[in-house]
Amino acid sequence: MRKRLYDGEHPVIASNLEGLAMVEWKTRNLIKAAATHCEALVIRRRLLGAEHLDIARSLNNLALVLRDQANLAKQKRTFALRW
Repeated sequence: MRKRLYDGEHPVIASNLEGLAMVEWKTRNLIKAAATHCEALVIRRRLLGAEHLDIARSLNNLALVLRDQANLAKQKRTFALRW
């Protein structure tokens, strides 16, 4: 609904997407969380520019999700080798 209200290009939309991505991350939906973080990052870069502090936060959040994806993949490989 807010996307329609703000036409998808507003800092509020980016903030809401970040919040959604955090929920996805905490529920271990890592692929969807990474995609949602990327969507928020694209909006923020377009609206705020590459040097804004919110860009750094978005990149950090995305990096944490990607780290967890890599760790999960490593754990799955290790588990598969044991069995």
